[in-house]
Amino acid sequence: MTARGRSIVLAAGTVDGSGTMVALASALLHLTAVSESRPVTAVLPGEKVGVAGAHNLVTIRVGRGQALVREALGQPAADVYIGFADRLPLRPSANRYDVMVVQNPHLYGPADQWVDQHRAKFELLSRWARRSARQADLVICSTEASRNDVIESTGADPAKVVVRPIPARSVEVTKTDHNDVVSRVLNVSDLYDYKRVDVALDAVVAWAATQDHAIEFVHIGREVDASAAASLAETASRAEAAGVTVTRLGRVDNAQVFDEMIKADVLMLPSAAESQGLPLVEALSTGLPTVCRAISVFTEQGGDHVVAVGSTDQADRAADVVDFAAGLAAVADRDVRQRLSRGGLAAHTPDASGWNLLPEES
Repeated sequence: MTARGRSIVLAAGTVDGSGTMVALASALLHLTAVSESRPVTAVLPGEKVGVAGAHNLVTIRVGRGQALVREALGQPAADVYIGFADRLPLRPSANRYDVMVVQNPHLYGPADQWVDQHRAKFELLSRWARRSARQADLVICSTEASRNDVIESTGADPAKVVVRPIPARSVEVTKTDHNDVVSRVLNVSDLYDYKRVDVALDAVVAWAATQDHAIEFVHIGREVDASAAASLAETASRAEAAGVTVTRLGRVDNAQVFDEMIKADVLMLPSAAESQGLPLVEALSTGLPTVCRAISVFTEQGGDHVVAVGSTDQADRAADVVDFAAGLAAVADRDVRQRLSRGGLAAHTPDASGWNLLPEES
């Protein structure tokens, strides 16, 4: 199967997660080059994603609701249809080559207490995602761990499920200087329940109680799940009362993410599930030491260059806080952070060449 010369549609109108938007921008870098030789149409969310340098690439700007309807109906028509972030059209076409991009890892596991407050929505999207994986001619995952999860949960043909890591965007400045103490802890993730940002902040509070210097927790990301936002707000109040400064920057552009990574001492990622976890890739490419959950997606990419802690048991929140506080203690020494930084920089070189979502040409 080849995509050479065939019309292509990238259906990304429902994409809105910060990390997924970075992945989408990387995908568009590749498709704008492809559009020089074949027609490409990108269904994009509002004006949030630019397509500078596009040639024959046609953009359709739509809202989330209209994009969902388009995805369900398979519009616009194409020879190659790329369903970005897990969904393909509900109405299959025998004459189309379907590619599905896995970007929502929580849809491939059992529903748990982190989705209780929106279980109906979760079940609907999970069914759509699993059906899409079985229907697709090609399923693209960004890590081997994500690939294994998709195959196990959907029964998709392993021969059709491939791994193509999302490259980090180009980093102009890397982190070469490390402070004597950890005083600025960063978390980069939108507020979904499964991201567990409140666990990171409670762990900072617990660790800060053993320190004699000022500590700041910085969060970057937008509010998505109301329950996650409420939990972080409650945790932030406790943190401020305990003397930890909490700075919430909301959604920022990618350049500011890298700027905050340079200024931070440690990145904390307690997510219970990820497909790749772009903040980890960016931190490794920047040289920012990272404490992350010991899920296979993170350990696959981080190896010896991260401190992986915590149980994958999503029910034991109190144990999580203890484990992540211990993770902060493990990187408190400046020499340890310098070693992690050097290792990450050596192993993860940023790549701005784009992300190939098409079937291999023959």
